[in-house]
Amino acid sequence: EDEDKVEDDLKMPNSTYSACGESFIAVDGDRVKASTQYFSDTGVLAMLCCHNIPLVIASMWTAGEKQFYACTLLDFLFKHLPCCWRIGVLYDIGCQMDQSLKKWNFMPDWSPRFEWGISIFHAYGHQWMCQLWYHPRKSTIWGLSDGEGCECFWSGLRQLIPCLRVTGYHQHLFILNLQVEHIDEEKWGDFGKWLRVCVDRAQSWLDEAKEKLAESTFSIEYLLHQFKEQCAYHSKPIMRQPKTQGARAIEHILSLQSTLEAQQENLRELISEGNDVIPEDSAGEAVLVEWQERVHSTKLAISQLQSNIKKRMEGLKLGDQVAARKLEQLKKDRWITMQLNLCILHEQLVWKLHACKFELATLDHAHSTWILDQKTKVHVEKAVHHHSSGIDATMKKYNAKIKEMAEYHRTSRTISKSAYIPPLLLKEGLYKMDVDQDIWEDARADVGDFPDGVLPQWLVDALVKKGIFMAQEVVNCEQELERCKVESSNL
Repeated sequence: EDEDKVEDDLKMPNSTYSACGESFIAVDGDRVKASTQYFSDTGVLAMLCCHNIPLVIASMWTAGEKQFYACTLLDFLFKHLPCCWRIGVLYDIGCQMDQSLKKWNFMPDWSPRFEWGISIFHAYGHQWMCQLWYHPRKSTIWGLSDGEGCECFWSGLRQLIPCLRVTGYHQHLFILNLQVEHIDEEKWGDFGKWLRVCVDRAQSWLDEAKEKLAESTFSIEYLLHQFKEQCAYHSKPIMRQPKTQGARAIEHILSLQSTLEAQQENLRELISEGNDVIPEDSAGEAVLVEWQERVHSTKLAISQLQSNIKKRMEGLKLGDQVAARKLEQLKKDRWITMQLNLCILHEQLVWKLHACKFELATLDHAHSTWILDQKTKVHVEKAVHHHSSGIDATMKKYNAKIKEMAEYHRTSRTISKSAYIPPLLLKEGLYKMDVDQDIWEDARADVGDFPDGVLPQWLVDALVKKGIFMAQEVVNCEQELERCKVESSNL
């Protein structure tokens, strides 16, 4: 298998960049968003400044979003800026752009001048490690910039979609230009008001963060140092220690067995839910069809898992008798079984939260019945409600497993007293998937991962975790106020 490593000048291992790439539609250039058979232009890609004013817009002519559109906009921007300026770019897939430019040495003159980040409103779709490095609230250069201006700009353009679908090419460009000019004039007219809002917000957040930090005994420097250690730990490749082929096979089989148990539990829940599915109208029939498809796919997944486990077990017995005996011993190890089950539950919970967020985004983007008719809207709402109940059930299982592990850890004489047990999850704010919530806690952390055999404060101390967030808030707010001061002097 390919070695997972951190490439030169990059911040994370290849596995994390790949996982982020797979989770975002925007990265998948082959995914069809609009038909090129009926439309010469399939969309637009815009670049906005930190004042939320559009600088340049490019028409997209491919069915999927490609990275060369972003590169074209950036190339245009560079031609109009001094060569000594450093540029910060917030993009939904900023991590992927950073990797592409550095790994493949695209535009080598650009890299030293770029600082990449991801838009806050799409950060939940990225891996936890990626958020630590690319989330604007986790850096000390972005102030309170968050990328919201792009969402507002899209909101101002999407009302044109129905009429632009039936207009000619030149009329299409003319209408777009008029709308962009209108948005531009509105922004410039309210610039003083916008600046006042930025100052008030930054000062309010700064006062609140300093007040909470005053209750703590930790300095800002210490808390930021703890965050650097956290980033360094999470930036290590997945395979932190060399393992034999037999050890990897054992780990894979145990993981497959835990996944099988989780899928079997999902099937039991689906069958129970099927009793409540009564198709009274077309929306109800759609829900029934979706339920049947999910039952079928779950049964198929269970069958494939059982076949895969059986095949791997037979291969292990034939090829490595020592590893096979060790596997039988580990099956009886209750602590390892609980850890694997907890990891599976954690992955399921994050996946369900992602699905819920994407469905809510679909509903939220629906501006009128020309995007989603009423029946489809009802169907999406039912799907979101279904995911909500599934999320609550999975969260309860996750918390129950943590309590079970804590009780076993307390009474067991064979488990190290310094073994790490993640905190319980709270429902409050869970659906936001904010970067500082416990949902991102590393369920796989082990005391053996740390050189001195002691779990670090950033992992186990709740006050340090909260303090890190407040320290970063202070730094960001101070930088935002400094930026606003410069903006004010330029008026």
